[in-house]
Amino acid sequence: MGYYIDFELEIQNVDKVENLGESIEELCPDLVESIQYNGGNAEYEVKSGYVMFNSKWYERENELIALSERYPELNITLFCKGEDGEMWLEFYKNGEFEEGTINLEYSKTSLW
Repeated sequence: MGYYIDFELEIQNVDKVENLGESIEELCPDLVESIQYNGGNAEYEVKSGYVMFNSKWYERENELIALSERYPELNITLFCKGEDGEMWLEFYKNGEFEEGTINLEYSKTSLW
């Protein structure tokens, strides 16, 4: 069965690297498979710097660490929302990984 997650992948500085498409296929095969399964073109979408999809992407940490290690100029942010509603952020830079939390705060109305 597995645990499905809604992913929003943002990659900054994609215009500063060469051969990103080929590296995505080499270093991130599960990412490519997930994007293609959801009807997308992995090379095009990753090069655009923003990708949204729903998947069971268990190797994401290993894949994005490898990608950020090869291209240290990339700033990679992954927003995750699990099927149970849990939300978190993952950050990748220069082969390092950091997990962040999300705190929702609702605005107060001025009507009452």
